[in-house]
Amino acid sequence: MNEIMNSNDNEYHKVEKILSIFESTEEFRKKYHLIIKYGIEDEKLLSVQQLLKNYEKIYNKFKEYEEKGIVKKVSYILSIEDYIKNYEYAKFIIENYLKRQDSYKEKDFLDKYGIDKEIFEYCVDTIHELDINLYKRYLERKYMNNKIKCLYNSKVIHNLAIGILKGKLPDGTKLDIFEFVKRLPYKRREKTMYALIDFMKRNNKEDMDIILKYMQDNGLTKSTSFTPLNINKIYEKKITKNKIELTKEDKDNILDYLRINNIPLINKTFTAACAKFFSGEITNEMIYALKANYKPKEKVIIIPSKTR
Repeated sequence: MNEIMNSNDNEYHKVEKILSIFESTEEFRKKYHLIIKYGIEDEKLLSVQQLLKNYEKIYNKFKEYEEKGIVKKVSYILSIEDYIKNYEYAKFIIENYLKRQDSYKEKDFLDKYGIDKEIFEYCVDTIHELDINLYKRYLERKYMNNKIKCLYNSKVIHNLAIGILKGKLPDGTKLDIFEFVKRLPYKRREKTMYALIDFMKRNNKEDMDIILKYMQDNGLTKSTSFTPLNINKIYEKKITKNKIELTKEDKDNILDYLRINNIPLINKTFTAACAKFFSGEITNEMIYALKANYKPKEKVIIIPSKTR
């Protein structure tokens, strides 16, 4: 940093070089305050005390750059460079979002392309900066997808209510805890109940009491009901019934059974699967056959080179 600040570069290039060292101005401030707080009195750094004192001058100069707008300008230019590097990737993702009829199923879409929400939003930002026409098409599709998703979720909830009343879903499938949780919207949200109730108030008032009573009866209304299963604890814990203990192989197979059937891994579904295993309704042989015929969903995994 001393080399940068004492160089003959213009101020723009000095800031550019500093920002290439630190990910953000916030990180720069944090590092600066740590070195001032602990470095000045550190006996191991006596030989560079004057150098440490110079950091205050650098820090004050950097604040001056911020006030002049130089830091903001440089940060923007650096982010644009990142956008340009990732444009082709972002275009690929957004164009596929537009092409696929099922892109309203957000999690399935993200899983297929091996990305998470953060990377998808970065792709959107990239297109917003560099391709306004594609971005407008994305906004139109996003609006339509939100409407489709709303209608889809409303129908799912209504079908679940029918399943609760009749014991089977409209497609003939017997309703149990697995089928209920598998189909339930918002099950992967941190606040599942809040999101579900809010949605039903607006779209499924007539089904709301039926759904909530079923969830309450089956222990699904607690704030922790949809917390992901702690896999390590499953293997550490002894699980027994009638003096029969599940082996590691049994636990592996039960977890595979849930995954293959796209059933969320939560305590309630794992406990229900164990009960079915102990009763013989689910067996290792059945799961082996299931795994032998299982074909995972095709994935297109391309990792972007995002540096910021």
